[in-house]
Formats: sequence, structure tokens, C-alpha cells
Amino acid sequence: MSPFSGEITEIQMAFAIGYQCIACGACRSICPNGAIQAARPRFRIEPLLCTECALFADQPLCVAECPINAIVELSPTSSNQTNNGAHNERKLHIYQ
Repeated sequence: MSPFSGEITEIQMAFAIGYQCIACGACRSICPNGAIQAARPRFRIEPLLCTECALFADQPLCVAECPINAIVELSPTSSNQTNNGAHNERKLHIYQ
């Protein structure tokens, strides 16, 4: 039996990895959900896996762990690029 009911749900990403990412892996190794994926030219956050560390810490662990502050919180109202190259509009439509 499929877990999907056919309804479309929109997931708004709260964080993104900017162009400063040096792919050091610090964020990936600390993520308790395995939500940070290796990608080119920089790592990316998988929106279906990211819980913003809600059950693990007071703030996302990746944000605190990044040595160059490449992981930024996105504004829910803007769809422009942030000053560090992360796109503010990160929506994903899934079926439930």
C-alpha cells in the first residue's frame, strides 16, 4: 500500500549552502539525518531529510559546524539570491 494520498505538499527549505562551500565535509559528518549530500560544485541539503536538528539540538548542527559560515538561513519572503550565493526560493513539491 502506498503511503501517498495524492495530495501535493510544498516543502520550504529553511537553510541553504552558499557558494563559499569548500566541500570540507564538516557539515555532512555532523548531520544526524544524513541530509547533507555531496554535490558539485558544493554540498547541498536534501529537503526531505532535513529536520533542522529539531530533535537533536537548539539550532541546526551544520550551521554551527561550518568553518566558513556557508550555511545560511533563508528568508521565506524573498526569491532572490542571498549575498553568499544561496538561492532563497527552495521549494519542493511532493505527493502525500
